[in-house]
Amino acid sequence: MTATSLISTEGRETANTGLVGLAAWLPRRFLLAIDIMLDVAFNGASGPVSAAELGQRQGLDTRRLESILQKLSRAHLLKSVRGPNGGYCLGDERGAITVGAIARSVLELDKPTEFDDPSSPSMRLVVLPMVARVHLQMLEQFDHISLSDLCRESRLVGLSSKCDGMVDFVI
Repeated sequence: MTATSLISTEGRETANTGLVGLAAWLPRRFLLAIDIMLDVAFNGASGPVSAAELGQRQGLDTRRLESILQKLSRAHLLKSVRGPNGGYCLGDERGAITVGAIARSVLELDKPTEFDDPSSPSMRLVVLPMVARVHLQMLEQFDHISLSDLCRESRLVGLSSKCDGMVDFVI
């Protein structure tokens, strides 16, 4: 499986092939949701970002993004704008939307993976509680990372936006 960058570097699309580390273990829909939200935050200053535009930068068919866009919209992280110039806008300010909120909107945290009752006491009493603690710690860390942080990081690594040159500020 490959991951592709959603934002171009100086007009050139960059591709990062292969997921490594924790990214290889995280659900693809979660990684795509973060990338979609970053795309809308980074490129949406001039108005709504269309699903087709998102799909083009993701290298995916719009149909593949629809369920993620719906979940993000239902969670009020994105607003859907209808009409000829429609698309998606952020549901709140960049600084108010966290990666943790994105995770909770697209990951079905209340629907655990089927797991037969572990017969091993160490699995039941040590391994699974440890994984649950680490999961909560990871979500807490994600709660400290906002779209503003990711946009700032995008600029620092040299990514360009279709909104470059526009004044973007929040009062």
